[in-house]
Formats: sequence, structure tokens, C-alpha cells
Amino acid sequence: MAITIQDPNTWKLIEKSNGTTTATETWTLSQDGKLISAVAKGVRPDGSEFENHAAFKRIASSGGFAGTWQVEDVKLSSPSLLQIDASGTDGLTVSFPSDKVTMTISLDGKECPVEGPIVLKGSTVSAKRIGSHALKLTDKLNAKVMDTTDWKLSPDGKVLTMTEHDSGVKKPVVSVYDRQ
Repeated sequence: MAITIQDPNTWKLIEKSNGTTTATETWTLSQDGKLISAVAKGVRPDGSEFENHAAFKRIASSGGFAGTWQVEDVKLSSPSLLQIDASGTDGLTVSFPSDKVTMTISLDGKECPVEGPIVLKGSTVSAKRIGSHALKLTDKLNAKVMDTTDWKLSPDGKVLTMTEHDSGVKKPVVSVYDRQ
């Protein structure tokens, strides 16, 4: 990743993988320094394009881009597809096809590798069943917990809600998937 400071209130980020640009982001700091708006454009590993928008609110510090920020809003140009298949007698294969990310998890709490071209080396996930329609997943990077995610399937089996709790962040990120 490379960052170019265009002016005191605008940063441009360029993300590359194996020498190929995968995304460009423009971060704009509001005049009062309390908000950042971010626009990311790029190409997924499957070749499809995306444009995502996010807003962050300052919760600590007071100068420039430095500080602690909380996600306020995220809008994805096209939602990612999530595919879940049974694996063995008590496991799942979970994949995000557009990002070419796959993980085969057992529901016994054992760590399993996460695989794909955008996955950091040393990434693992473990999962435990916490009810008939609920799971808790724990993501780690090099044995350090990065986040936990509560998965809840609606009683009719048509809606999956994922509530992600990132380490050191108070407000969770909620994703909702409708069964196709």
C-alpha cells in the first residue's frame, strides 16, 4: 500500500498485489476535522469492479488524520456473494467467490486456515455452535485474535446476520445476507 498526501485534507491510497493495482482510495477529512469520507474503487480477484463508500467519525485526538476513528456508515457498490456448504459431519466450507477466499471450518473450536490471494499469511478461523441457529467465529492472525463474529440464521433459514466485533473497536460491523 502506498499513501500520497494530496493536500492536508486529502489522502490517496493505492493498494497493490503482486505489482498489480487492486484498489485506489481517496480519504477526505472534513474542514472541522471530525469526519473522514472514504471512496474505494478497484478490481476483485475475479475481475469484477467495485466502488465502496465509508464514513468515519473521530472519537479521540484532534488533529489531522491522526486519531481514533469509528465507522459510521459503509455502502458497497455490489454486495459480496457468500457461499456455505456442508463439510463432513460437523463442518462447513465458507467461501467468498469474488475474493477467492475459502475456509473449511469444523464446529468444534479448532483453528483452520483461511485461504485466498488477499488473505494474510498466518490467518486462521475457529468456530463453535452456540445454538441451533447460531455460531461464533474467531479470526486470528499469527495466533492473535483479530475479531469475533456472531452468525445468526433466521428461524426460516432465509437471512444470515453476521455481527463482527473487531479487537479494540467498540461498535460492531453488521452484515446481512439473504439466501438466494
